[in-house]
Amino acid sequence: MADAPRVYTRLKRSPVSLGTYTSLWSAADHLMQVESNGYSENYARFHFADIQGFFIGPSNRRLNWNLFWGVVALFACLPLLAALARSERIGLSIVFLAVASVFLIWNNALGPSCRVYVVTRVQTAPLGALVRRRKAVKILGRLQPLIEDAQRSLVTPTTVNATADNPPPPDVPLTSSTPLL
Repeated sequence: MADAPRVYTRLKRSPVSLGTYTSLWSAADHLMQVESNGYSENYARFHFADIQGFFIGPSNRRLNWNLFWGVVALFACLPLLAALARSERIGLSIVFLAVASVFLIWNNALGPSCRVYVVTRVQTAPLGALVRRRKAVKILGRLQPLIEDAQRSLVTPTTVNATADNPPPPDVPLTSSTPLL
């Protein structure tokens, strides 16, 4: 028996955060976010026809990880410097310093962090899988043609002609001579 065609394509899976993760999936007509903790999953679907936009804002994720790995490197560096001053063996602290330095460099190489929100007609929801700006812009660029195609099918030639034949009324001035009570 032939395998059924794949309906979803995984766009991004967030790094594990205290036992939970969020993944972002794309289908032909919608975007789906899955939040899982290993025991249960929550699904959120955003139909391409309903998406009005995305917000990308800054986050402190990169700064927080830099502070964490910087403190680990500092605490690993103190016994190392003390051992070097007394001409002793440097021991295990060099390993902690090397690990902290690698993760500190890696965190900065990933680029700035961000928070991404999807805006629909009825809600503004966070997309937890998109945490780095470079990856978020790349994935939103992949989604843009799908959203445009879905929304292009909503506008029919009859609605375009109807609005061309009946233009909207002229704007009402903001000031009026009648007092408002």
